[in-house]
Amino acid sequence: MVFQKLILISNPVTEAPATALIEVASRYDAVAITTLDGEYHTIEEFDDALNETIRDKTVDKIYNFFPMTLPDIHALVEALTEVLLEVYEGCA
Repeated sequence: MVFQKLILISNPVTEAPATALIEVASRYDAVAITTLDGEYHTIEEFDDALNETIRDKTVDKIYNFFPMTLPDIHALVEALTEVLLEVYEGCA
């Protein structure tokens, strides 16, 4: 993985805590954003919860859309800017 970053957000529909994982697999891949209800502070915690959610099909914690509040959008913009600076810095 070239880049991974977690940002803590809140689900504006339920107002519950949520976490977004921003990933870039290689220098030329698209950025992937995976969101999950709950607050996770490490990539390992997030991955474990995501895998458990996928195994337990009765729990729908993975967003099919990406609702965000304005402060959360600001955090996302900062994280995506970090991706651009870190991952694509050497491409110029």
